Amino acid sequence: MSAAASLHQLLVPNDNPSKASDRKHDVLPFVPLFTRLLHARESSDVPTDSRRTLKDLLHDQPDATLGKEYAVAFRQIASIDTIIQKAGSFDPSVFPDSDGDDHVALRRIEWTLGTLYVALESRREDSAHRLPWICGIANHSHVLELQCILHHALSSDWIPLSPPLVSLLLESSIGRTLLVGLVQNDPSAASSIVELVLLAMRRQVDVDTHMTLVAIADATTPHAVRRQCIVADFPYAAAVALDITCRLLHDTPVFLNGVMQGTKHATLWSVVTEALTQDPTTPFRRHTSAILGRVRLELQQALEAFLATKPVDVVAVLKAYCGLVGRGSLAVTDVECSLLFRVIGQECHRRRQDSGGGSSHSRFVQVAFTTIVLVCLSTLSQPVDAAATQVTKDARHLIGLLYTLDTSKSGSLFLITALLLYTKVCIP
Repeated sequence: MSAAASLHQLLVPNDNPSKASDRKHDVLPFVPLFTRLLHARESSDVPTDSRRTLKDLLHDQPDATLGKEYAVAFRQIASIDTIIQKAGSFDPSVFPDSDGDDHVALRRIEWTLGTLYVALESRREDSAHRLPWICGIANHSHVLELQCILHHALSSDWIPLSPPLVSLLLESSIGRTLLVGLVQNDPSAASSIVELVLLAMRRQVDVDTHMTLVAIADATTPHAVRRQCIVADFPYAAAVALDITCRLLHDTPVFLNGVMQGTKHATLWSVVTEALTQDPTTPFRRHTSAILGRVRLELQQALEAFLATKPVDVVAVLKAYCGLVGRGSLAVTDVECSLLFRVIGQECHRRRQDSGGGSSHSRFVQVAFTTIVLVCLSTLSQPVDAAATQVTKDARHLIGLLYTLDTSKSGSLFLITALLLYTKVCIP
């Protein structure tokens, strides 16, 4: 569910309210946003009911008190300039203590933005002496506070949402959590943050950056993030797109069908080919090999579901295999080959009993025929053995079934292919 949809679901009353514990959990990611809106300077066009709804929503949320403290504290700061003037006086190794201090929220705002400003300036002036930010100082217990501070500062235009800022956050131990929090509290920034993370990924790649994009997709709109990764058109972004497909969307056949059009998406298919054909000797290749393993598993499960008479778009699954074999150089395993041929055979028998197939028969026949040919080419590219011989025999039988299913449009190509497969079987 997207952040915007989550907000709408939280704010709009429904007939089946969730349990109190669930409600508290659902509200928590949006505490920085809700408390900022609740304590923002009132405008005449803001309905009173809206403020009352927010108050009711936050009433049973323990962490809302902390968010309210920061919302009030931000109203006491005239501008970011007052913090910048004394930015050099903050000790970046000491996060302000909360013991016996009524103004701890204000001091932590000043410390966070002051040290952040110094770290960002060090990257602009001299890349050889880049300063870190909150590394080992502010830990996971301070995440909500830092999210509140960053959310307020960005919404007030005190700090820009820029490549240096995102790179700085990615380098910290809680960077992924902070970036996801920013997206949850400002859904309109999701696209910009994804673009900046992709920009950082071009310069330095690691698993954390990869998983940051997956986490942002999970918190917002996975389809949109996947699309941005595809458009970015470089290998590491393509790997993220594949991971989002398997991990979040589970629409592998549809996705592979979409990226098979023409000669587009060459980068993605190069990643697929490398993962399917090369030994996993590098961290990236090991990572993509694992992702492609999940892709194949999802397709196999779709074939098994079809054989179990569950509703499956069999044509889409077959086309996905055509893409993996034709553009990804997939070497089909015996299990995959058996499943594919069983599915095609079962669908042929089902369609023969359906007298009103028409154009849908023709489409299935074309895709199934292509699948059979590609599977045979994949199998016969290796030394011919008894298993390969059996594959060609089964393929010839299936081509015969397809021919009788759509005799008027099958043509001589089916017969020629069947003859070639028969000849291949006869070769010692």
